[in-house]
Amino acid sequence: MDYRQLSRFVAAGRALVGVAALVAPGVGLRGLGSDLSGGAKLITRAFGGRELALALGALRSLDHDQQSREWIRAGATADIVDAAAAALALRSIGTVRAVGATVIASGAAVIGLRAADRLD
Repeated sequence: MDYRQLSRFVAAGRALVGVAALVAPGVGLRGLGSDLSGGAKLITRAFGGRELALALGALRSLDHDQQSREWIRAGATADIVDAAAAALALRSIGTVRAVGATVIASGAAVIGLRAADRLD
């Protein structure tokens, strides 16, 4: 398996999520069943900025063979935190949404950690 290419794919997906959260925070909030208050949009945009920064850092590091493992692990760490946050939100966002978000974030974390350990 080409872990460098897999890492690029995950980073590109992270960039898309980041841009979407920055540009249209209401879409993700509605998907989670959340209100569209100014505070919720602020947090969603901050999340988007984090995702975009991690994605761009990972992509640049992969292109230049510099600190790729560190950038991929940083993204995976953020995914672990996101998975925990989703699990903790079970009561407020509902079981289906919480489980879905936890599974997605956990999957991204596992892929990232595995890829980081195997980058050449």
